[in-house]
Amino acid sequence: MWVPAAQAQTIDLGALKPDQCAGPYKHDDATKACVRDDDKMAQITLSSQCVGDGVAWKDGACSFVPDKAPKPTCGTAIPDLAVKDGKCVVQRSTPRSAPGQYVGDCFKVVAEPQPNDLGFSRGERLVVQSQTDEGDDKLLRVARAERASFGGLPIPYFCSATGPELKQVRASQLNAAGASRLGWTYGVLTMPFKYYRHDKSFSSGASIGPYVGRRSGAAGSAITFAVAATIGSVKGEVRDATTNTVTGTPELMAYSVAFGWMYDISKAPGVKPFKIGLFFGQDRVSGDKVANYKQNGRGWVAFQIGFDFTDN
Repeated sequence: MWVPAAQAQTIDLGALKPDQCAGPYKHDDATKACVRDDDKMAQITLSSQCVGDGVAWKDGACSFVPDKAPKPTCGTAIPDLAVKDGKCVVQRSTPRSAPGQYVGDCFKVVAEPQPNDLGFSRGERLVVQSQTDEGDDKLLRVARAERASFGGLPIPYFCSATGPELKQVRASQLNAAGASRLGWTYGVLTMPFKYYRHDKSFSSGASIGPYVGRRSGAAGSAITFAVAATIGSVKGEVRDATTNTVTGTPELMAYSVAFGWMYDISKAPGVKPFKIGLFFGQDRVSGDKVANYKQNGRGWVAFQIGFDFTDN
């Protein structure tokens, strides 16, 4: 069932005070602490109601626990409120959207969130039609979607809209619900170690270059299929024409074309992902009449380290 997103509202943090107390306690303005409220305590008749700091169920009744009163809070007017230096501040620990573009990206609801205020259902797919800035968040206008296909065959990592029915949802709400996201991603990577399968040899070097691909998964734990083009230095060989012995190992510039899979390993909310992965490719060097590179055009498998320039 589709329901409209709640309208944005402006709340002045200066008007909020840390004067909310949980359970059978009330705020004392003089001491700025939570103190006993006998009237609230009299309303507690079940053990299931006698929970939290400063109370305990004993001998069939709820009673106060000395020196264990809860600390004042700022309430729940907006998410992530906390008390700092006697003031109400926003201290976010839930996943938030990073600056970036969501237009054209797809989301899949992996598990139905609780409470389900936005009417999401498990397995539902959404495609982002447009977005507007809302502070450090993004307000997304989405439509229902399904996995893209061509000639009846599914196309991995892509989806397409199935109808005009739209609603608005914040990117942070989708991230907080653990929705899986499909979208373009790009960044820079390096492949410090390569393994050549034909002769079972290893090489090390600092080849570096850009990559572009499609990512699938929830924030902080996504998998990306990407292609990359890198450039780096390799050691060539100069051989004596008579004895065929190696007389020099000059540095040669080589470019590589590769494809592979990367995994996000960053877990901090709002942080652009750091990636590791496995790539398959080939090195190519330009023709040189003097030096030779024995691995030219040979296939390799490489360990990859990269950094994502797009949002999480």
